[in-house]
Amino acid sequence: MKKLRLFGLLALMLTLGLVFYGCGGSDPSGLAEPEAPLVLTDVISGNRTVEITISRNDPELDRAVYIVRRGDFYVIRLNGEIISKGNITNVSNTSELTFTPSPNSPCDGTVFTGTRDNDNNTLSARIPLPGGGNAEITAKEGGGDTQPNNRPGGGGGGGSSGGGGGPSVPTGPTFIVPVGLRGEWHALGEVWTISNSALLAQMPPFSAYGGTIVNHREDGTGTGYITIRYTRVDHDTEAVGRYYIIHYKDLADSTVQMSGALGVEFGTGAGGKTSQAEAEETYTVEDGYFNTMGYGTFNKFNSIGAKDHPLAGTWKADAQISSADHVYIITGETIWLTVDMRPDFDFADLRFTGQIVNVRKDDEAEGPGTGYITFKFLSHQAPARVNEYSVLYWSSYTDNTLNMRVAGTAVNSWANNSHPTQALAEENFLLDAGSDHIRTDWIRSFTRQ
Repeated sequence: MKKLRLFGLLALMLTLGLVFYGCGGSDPSGLAEPEAPLVLTDVISGNRTVEITISRNDPELDRAVYIVRRGDFYVIRLNGEIISKGNITNVSNTSELTFTPSPNSPCDGTVFTGTRDNDNNTLSARIPLPGGGNAEITAKEGGGDTQPNNRPGGGGGGGSSGGGGGPSVPTGPTFIVPVGLRGEWHALGEVWTISNSALLAQMPPFSAYGGTIVNHREDGTGTGYITIRYTRVDHDTEAVGRYYIIHYKDLADSTVQMSGALGVEFGTGAGGKTSQAEAEETYTVEDGYFNTMGYGTFNKFNSIGAKDHPLAGTWKADAQISSADHVYIITGETIWLTVDMRPDFDFADLRFTGQIVNVRKDDEAEGPGTGYITFKFLSHQAPARVNEYSVLYWSSYTDNTLNMRVAGTAVNSWANNSHPTQALAEENFLLDAGSDHIRTDWIRSFTRQ
């Protein structure tokens, strides 16, 4: 099995029991300009602002975004911090929407559904909150209630007086995770998401782990410890509830070195410690739990906004490539490629991750069937390619099938070529453009999972 560097993969495992109403209306009637994102807001207890943004996916369809379509992007923020993001993957005839968090969402990937209110253009939801619990909201375009909403998570309403009716207002943590450390970080084979309340470390297609952040301690400039309490440990489910330590150093604007404590037993429920104090006393640099072999170099993902394309979802190659299953995980902002040779061989890996910077539709093709996606590598098996650019070509797109190829120098080599600038990548990585990088006979067929 692949050696796991335990870099604090604790996610805010958000229990997404969302019931959505709104984002509807069959008549644009000036409520939103075409191509403008729909932004709905509300204020909940503790004077906290919830903002839900829905942006369109199809670049060729001139419509107001609040007419929600399959593939549209959503982001939920609490006081400006993202707590869930992904795609609307289905819209039924009965106005039921299916919301699918992206792989890099702060939540645990739970798919949830909701229902639009076509008349009022509102969105009522029971949203998860960082650190646990939920809040009832009624968000609308232009803002919800101006007074904090104290509706309980379930049961009766009633007035603000009297005992037991409303939820308690969390006071928040007494520690602060540095702002520069919060966000999404990409390293070879791993993607971590860190907020002030949770950490999630993903190592697709192997596993993920994470938990609630219960403490942060500085250990010098740009250096410190994060203590988490496991809420998810895919490779040792009995460890949930125990405490674990992550150490980081050399924190800069766009890079950081991070490692989870090494030498921790897993598989018997022994991962981590039973108390926070014991974990913080045991897992230290001085006692040898963090060394140069454990640290990974992480590059920060800084969002530039979702790009319009129809490929959002998970796509698996119809036939194995070099005895491996190739799976692409694509959102409006990122592309991930996983390679899995199990069970025949004890090997699987996250081959690369990339940030989408441009989408170009083939002018000679009809509809969303053909086009190019330009992306910048955030991580790669060849570290020299990080921050360089490559191109994905797609054709014959339907809702559930497509043909696809990422620039490479051989029929079974994917993403093993890049250019230092976006312009050079787009100029050179074209279909049958006198080079071997995107050849028609090397294109593979994929099916949506």
